[in-house]
Amino acid sequence: MITKHYLHLPKEESHLISTIKHRTAPAQLLALKALEPRLHHSHPKRAKVEKDLIKQEAGFAGERSINYYLTFLPKEVHYRIFHDLRIRDRHAFQMDTLMITENYIVLLEIKHYTGYVELDLTGQLNRYHSNQKKTFPNPLAQVSRQQTQLENVLHTYGFPPIPIYSYVLFTSQNVTLDLSQTPLDLERMIRLESLPKTIEQLNHRNTHPFLTTKQIQKLSSVLLKLHQPQARSPLATYSLSLDDIIDGALCPHCKYSQLTRNHYQHYWRCNECGYFGKEDHLKALHDYALLIKKEITNTEARRFLLIESRDKMYRMLVEALGKPSGKYYSLETLLHE
Repeated sequence: MITKHYLHLPKEESHLISTIKHRTAPAQLLALKALEPRLHHSHPKRAKVEKDLIKQEAGFAGERSINYYLTFLPKEVHYRIFHDLRIRDRHAFQMDTLMITENYIVLLEIKHYTGYVELDLTGQLNRYHSNQKKTFPNPLAQVSRQQTQLENVLHTYGFPPIPIYSYVLFTSQNVTLDLSQTPLDLERMIRLESLPKTIEQLNHRNTHPFLTTKQIQKLSSVLLKLHQPQARSPLATYSLSLDDIIDGALCPHCKYSQLTRNHYQHYWRCNECGYFGKEDHLKALHDYALLIKKEITNTEARRFLLIESRDKMYRMLVEALGKPSGKYYSLETLLHE
């Protein structure tokens, strides 16, 4: 669905931004949030999971911060915006934000780095933060590869050549950029607050239309059809097995305590803090879908939720998910709520 936002500007003028694909929390972030409380404090992989979770949350916050600055885009152009597109070319590639107009296309690679950041003569990006140095691959090379892959997609599906501009966008206010060693790259590595001015310059530079409204609608459909969210299991990422995962419905207050089910009064109770709730099994099944697989049998659900009765488990599953297909209950609906 295309959501159209009319942005009201001074003198009652307005311009149109169509958000074709909204930004949602990445599957990897949601999976880490489900995984972290299900690892024991003493687990050797827990520190790594916690660190990656913090990094993912900061990155997602940085990506969302672009939304405010998009409202200041110059008014003379209609922008179609896609967030978090992962397209399959010969190799899959991820575009943090894609902006399509009749005259040009903009591809943004978003970085939420903090500290002192420099791009050295070898093309490496070095970040100095908290007395530590960390080296990253050249983000300009990364976004340039994405641009080439996007050009391949446009060619494959018969769209006319159109100017494409790719930028690395730094979203943190707490970053110092040093591009003195590579001054030619300066205009392609920009701060978030510079985005509206950069787009204004592109509008002045590109006045010839390459795509019709109908072609943009077709391109939007193609990109959405080609979008493939990353589906790698966090258990595989961290070399974990089901034995590493804490089973059960977990207390939202104690966070790590397993809840006990009262089947007669249909609620879950925490013996540690006294919390009780009615639908904590839904959160547990949501975790299962993120961490393990998107369908579950009665036997698997009883083992995961620590419930002995097959009949009681059947009633809970049917009430929450509907009747099974064969022996499997689909958990997809829980992922989209």
